[in-house]
Amino acid sequence: MKNTLKLTDEELKSLYELVLQYGQLNESLSQCEIQLEVIETQRATLMEEVKLLNERANELRQEEEKMTQSLIEKYGEFKLNMETMEIELS
Repeated sequence: MKNTLKLTDEELKSLYELVLQYGQLNESLSQCEIQLEVIETQRATLMEEVKLLNERANELRQEEEKMTQSLIEKYGEFKLNMETMEIELS
């Protein structure tokens, strides 16, 4: 015959509280993991956006270089006044 004992009310309460805390902890961990997945997705999207913006910046630099070269060929060396958008020939 097996010897069985009953836990006291205090022991049962403590055990229940531990189980409850584990449940809350697991819920919090799950929420953190979901948030991390969202952040990783956002990061990947932002990294792609940065890549596209850098590509566009490079395209603009090339356009600027072409325009500058075209103006130099037309007017010779010059300085550009950014406020008045007038050029001063050298």
